[in-house]
Amino acid sequence: MSTVSYDLIVVGSGFAGCMTALNFLETSERLKQPAQVALVEAGKNGERYGASQWTGAFLHMGRDLTLNEDWIQEMIQVSNGQADLEYYHKLTREAKVSVKYIKNCGIKLIQHKQRNGLLEFKTNQYFVMPNGGG
Repeated sequence: MSTVSYDLIVVGSGFAGCMTALNFLETSERLKQPAQVALVEAGKNGERYGASQWTGAFLHMGRDLTLNEDWIQEMIQVSNGQADLEYYHKLTREAKVSVKYIKNCGIKLIQHKQRNGLLEFKTNQYFVMPNGGG
């Protein structure tokens, strides 16, 4: 019986698990240090996991990949004023870079304008989401 050695073992193939594995491999490659990663998932092949199985991952972003102007106010409203504003401002600054990164990783995005009928917010917003959800 042979033993396989891993530099990183990630449990869970949801978005966080996949991005952790990818970031580790990209960093290892950039440092010219070959790495072995195991991504362990208990679910069935072909299904989505983590929070990605429950959400379409709609982002309120315009065609230029910037967040819609009212989205922080919407988060304050849905959190009953308990929104972490520091987090939301950081997300505002980094969202465009993050979306460009996942596009460069081969994730196809759906961008469209849609009437926001599910929430009591500004209608006719632009949305971006990964093709297939999650």
